[in-house]
Amino acid sequence: IWRSEIIDISSHSNIGLVVNVSETGTSANTNKYVKVYYSINGGAETLFESSGQNIGNFTSAHASQTCLNGNTIQIIIRINNPNSGDAAIFDNVTVNFDDIAPDVLSAIAINESNIKIQFSEEVIQAMAENLSNYNITGIGIPNSATFGADKSSVELHFASNFIEYQLYTLDISNISDKCGNTLSKISVNFNYISFKPENIYVVSKNEILIEFSRILNKISAETTGNYNMNNGVGSPVSAILESDTIVRLEFGNNMANNSANTLT
Repeated sequence: IWRSEIIDISSHSNIGLVVNVSETGTSANTNKYVKVYYSINGGAETLFESSGQNIGNFTSAHASQTCLNGNTIQIIIRINNPNSGDAAIFDNVTVNFDDIAPDVLSAIAINESNIKIQFSEEVIQAMAENLSNYNITGIGIPNSATFGADKSSVELHFASNFIEYQLYTLDISNISDKCGNTLSKISVNFNYISFKPENIYVVSKNEILIEFSRILNKISAETTGNYNMNNGVGSPVSAILESDTIVRLEFGNNMANNSANTLT
């Protein structure tokens, strides 16, 4: 058993703890473990909320705990390894505190009536889905909101469609992280640009570049079956994402000179 010193946290709030844990070998023996606990004000040992209990062949993890408050804190690590050829390890014990409210990293119109907002950290679902916490000047509040699986994003659905290329202002307020730090109010600008090819550049007789209006998904952009050219050219033999918005297509057949080619 390892115990940290008793740490004075009385002058801070929302204490966070992180411990890196790992093991070597392939044994799944349940007597091989690293279990990470904390004690507030000399009270009972409490398992870390994330990856506090690591047993057997767990490889590695970041044990973490957030939003603790009190006068003192102590970290307790119970570690055991019955296998002479294996190792159970902990290191990089970190104590910090969180007094920073969530920030908005991005607000992107993903189609003509939906916006995806990405926050800087996990937020409270009830607040992220509270429609009155959002307002677009000239449009109003959304009619529904869908919380992201990552717990740090939300998709807003509006009854009115956005006008392409028009600049809109979205007001966001009263969004809290799980420690209670609250974003009071922020205004972000966005516009809606429909997803479409904007430019096609002919590189050679069998190679083109397509520039799209929005950031591409790598998997779909590089799926050759998503493209086809007429005049017997067919689908490309390769598709490579050159940048966020540009894909390079190489065809097995050449494009004919002075012919109108159509790419679908």
